[in-house]
Amino acid sequence: CWISDPESWITPRQREAARERRLSDDSRPRVVRQIFTNSRERWRQQSVNGAFAELRRLIPTHPPDSKLSKND
Repeated sequence: CWISDPESWITPRQREAARERRLSDDSRPRVVRQIFTNSRERWRQQSVNGAFAELRRLIPTHPPDSKLSKND
């Protein structure tokens, strides 16, 4: 029968790539991943806040010296 061990269907290159993925995921400690994730979220939040600040700058207000609230 040509169907034997499913492991034999995987090429050596695929096996090595899977091994490298496993090692790369496990090689970074949880704390390092958490620091990286927090940094990325901080950058994302600053980007969103900057976009809203730019939008507030572009939207006309009445009277001109008033500031937009979160509800406006």
